[in-house]
Amino acid sequence: MAGMPWFAQAKSGAALPTLGYILGMLLAATVVGALARRGADRSMLRTAGTMALGSAIIYAVGVPYLAAATGMSLTQAVAAGLTPFLIGDALKAALAMGALPTAWKLLDR
Repeated sequence: MAGMPWFAQAKSGAALPTLGYILGMLLAATVVGALARRGADRSMLRTAGTMALGSAIIYAVGVPYLAAATGMSLTQAVAAGLTPFLIGDALKAALAMGALPTAWKLLDR
């Protein structure tokens, strides 16, 4: 990730189109972790909100960076870097929304 892009034909470092998603994940992990420490992962509804916020942060950083790194318009970047992943993200969030609060209840026993 920190490599110089001229050594890799602009396929690494700051020129990497997916770097924005990596940075977004770091920011989202920080925010979601802070919320989880405050109990935002203890109920299904709060877990859903926390997960939605984490995904929104990742896309809010990743999509504009994708557009800037590739020369796409923002509309094209949304079509390429957000829309195809929404269904999978929703399915993963739904599974985790049920599993995480259940796991906390089992641990409390």
